[in-house]
Amino acid sequence: MNVGKSTFTREDTAFVKGMALMLMIMHHCCAFYERTPLSTETIEAFRFAHITQTIGVFGQICVSLFFFLGGYGLYKRFARNELSLIKDLKRIYSLYWKVLFVFVPLGFLFFRHVPPEYIDKVFNIRFEHFHIDRFLWNLTAMQTDYNFEWWFITPYIFMLVYGYIFVNLQKVKNISLDLLLLFIITILFQGGTIVSVLNSLTPLTQDRILGAVLHPDQRSSLFFVGILCAKYDFLDMVKARFSRFNNYQAVILSLLTIYACFRIRNTGTAGLVAEWIIVVMLSLVLITFNRFALISKTVCFIGKHSANMWLIHSFFCYYFLTICLHVVFVFENTLIAAVITLLLSLASSVLLNRFYALLFSLFSRKTS
Repeated sequence: MNVGKSTFTREDTAFVKGMALMLMIMHHCCAFYERTPLSTETIEAFRFAHITQTIGVFGQICVSLFFFLGGYGLYKRFARNELSLIKDLKRIYSLYWKVLFVFVPLGFLFFRHVPPEYIDKVFNIRFEHFHIDRFLWNLTAMQTDYNFEWWFITPYIFMLVYGYIFVNLQKVKNISLDLLLLFIITILFQGGTIVSVLNSLTPLTQDRILGAVLHPDQRSSLFFVGILCAKYDFLDMVKARFSRFNNYQAVILSLLTIYACFRIRNTGTAGLVAEWIIVVMLSLVLITFNRFALISKTVCFIGKHSANMWLIHSFFCYYFLTICLHVVFVFENTLIAAVITLLLSLASSVLLNRFYALLFSLFSRKTS
């Protein structure tokens, strides 16, 4: 398959992932007062608390961005004849297990007990009792109750499978047919049509695996939007046109677009198609800031660690209560808490990669 040179590069993808990861951390640290160990009065004593909370609420767009980029990357691998479902599944499970096999034992060893005053914050209680069946279910990623923020991995795994089937069955470029298939997929899976029909016939859809197969998260349709944007080189075309603007013009246009996306999404009235448009536009305008060397290097570095950081960060801001109380929220400020969570997660990701590199190196020496 002949593929032209892409202008929306891997560095651009890493940059958007980095931005999405930072939005995710803002979402988890700033959007939900009830999830923090701080009182509402303490949080709102910060002059800009309302602004940080509003940004945190908007940060939920990170889920849609990661789905979109997942589909975009899948089709690019397909176009290069590099797509392998087995390799993709091995990659996502290896990332997941690398974090699970370190952080879950740490939870049981050091964070089992929760002070009585925090018992009502249920998200903190994950490591009181160990059950082998629960552990095995978590290994499969069909259950993720050691860390509720890991819920994303289950629909993402099934989107990899569905996306693999989609790109192999529909190889012909026919935009009308592809858009029709996109809307059918959205109606069937995100609208819950199949689930509603089957629930009237059998209780099987109450099963956790079948439920995930038939009724993934609504935003997972962005995975197929990503596939179509890659298939028709939409991001490449728009980026090529956007590159005609100088840095000043591009930044102004990008900031206006981000503000518009922010306002539309935070009204709570935007539908699913609006979400598609917002995510595509954000992916395009965020990379404007990739033109600036220091910003580019920093955000791309975070983006390259984004998978680890997504899996790790919520342990620090939610589940490892001692760290949450005495490190993350020690300044009683949600914005500072988000920055500390970001730094802890990034450092942990770097150390985790080095730990496993050393472990595999020692293992390979012993077996050679």
